[in-house]
Amino acid sequence: MDPQQLIVFSLVCGAAAALLQLDRKELGQVLFSPPVVAAPVLGLILGHVTVGCWVGSTFGLLWVSDLGRGKRFPANDTLAAVVCVGGAAAAGGTAGVTGLALLLAAPLAALGRFIDAARERRNVDLARLASRAAAAGDTRPVGRAVLLGLARAAWPAALIGATGVAAVAGLTGAILPLLPERLLHGLALLPLILPALAAGAALAVLPGRQPVGAYCIVALALGSGLTLLGGGG
Repeated sequence: MDPQQLIVFSLVCGAAAALLQLDRKELGQVLFSPPVVAAPVLGLILGHVTVGCWVGSTFGLLWVSDLGRGKRFPANDTLAAVVCVGGAAAAGGTAGVTGLALLLAAPLAALGRFIDAARERRNVDLARLASRAAAAGDTRPVGRAVLLGLARAAWPAALIGATGVAAVAGLTGAILPLLPERLLHGLALLPLILPALAAGAALAVLPGRQPVGAYCIVALALGSGLTLLGGGG
């Protein structure tokens, strides 16, 4: 792993995570942030477009039904996808590396959900203070509240994006040499199997398509298990 390349990838992914976080809700919402769009584009920028397509198709479908309703926030699949693409690309971008990076980066979607919910609660208080100031005739706090709200969204994403890439790349490089050949073969299959499983899960939530989705999940799980056992023999 090239240390200079890792630093560059971490900085690029940190900046991308911040901008894409703003696109998720706070600013613009031009739909660059869904993993099916963000991951391939980021992979292209980093020179690993295949990794980007693997990650985008997996994370994009895995949480496709998690829309967030009422006070419940959706999983931050964008943050997980950015970290996964950057970490896998920095660690070499092979199928096995990407498979392990998918497993390591996936929990960041839940962490991102928690951060989004906490920030929203703080922004409500900020909006109330700005509203009171505007009602009293002072509109300056309104502009400051907007900028502060954007900063609160961007800087945690940038921090997690940059450090997450370094962590995933480092863990991947440390773990892979310790794994047996059979498990390495299974990890190499994950970038191909997981998108198909995610597609089955997405079908399972559509009205009238539950049996189709369930069939896809069971069939692919059995097929992947047999392939893993056969590859390790």
